[in-house]
Amino acid sequence: MSIQEVLQGVGLFQGLSQFEIESVAQVCREKSYRRGELVFGENSTGDELYIVKSGKVALQMGGRGHQPSTVVHMVEPGQVFGEFALIDRESRAAGAKAVTDCEILIVPREDLYRVFELSHHIGYVVMHHLAAVLASRLRKTDLQLLASESWK
Repeated sequence: MSIQEVLQGVGLFQGLSQFEIESVAQVCREKSYRRGELVFGENSTGDELYIVKSGKVALQMGGRGHQPSTVVHMVEPGQVFGEFALIDRESRAAGAKAVTDCEILIVPREDLYRVFELSHHIGYVVMHHLAAVLASRLRKTDLQLLASESWK
């Protein structure tokens, strides 16, 4: 599957023309990860968005010393992670680890922002979809908090 085909199936890029998808594809690079390999660590500096092309990635938090990390989300083909890197330069709240052998597209923030500068429409569409993803995740987290014993 080509980079363009992968991007066409990713929600962040829905509504972009073929030409616009190709513009984004030009700044993507592919990288393979083996099962168990760390894509990035918790608290690492983030400046890239990741898209799973094949395989599965676990987002995990809290593994300190001999304590195992807690998996907070599984990312599957066509899904993104590390998206906060498009918004700020803060350290990553979670780490990412390949659960299976993976092919991942890496989109550097600065390169994507250059695409946004050349086409404000691409920037608007991507950031609009990103806001929707983050709002949905925040609502889910709010509901989980409300349902937890510690909230009551």
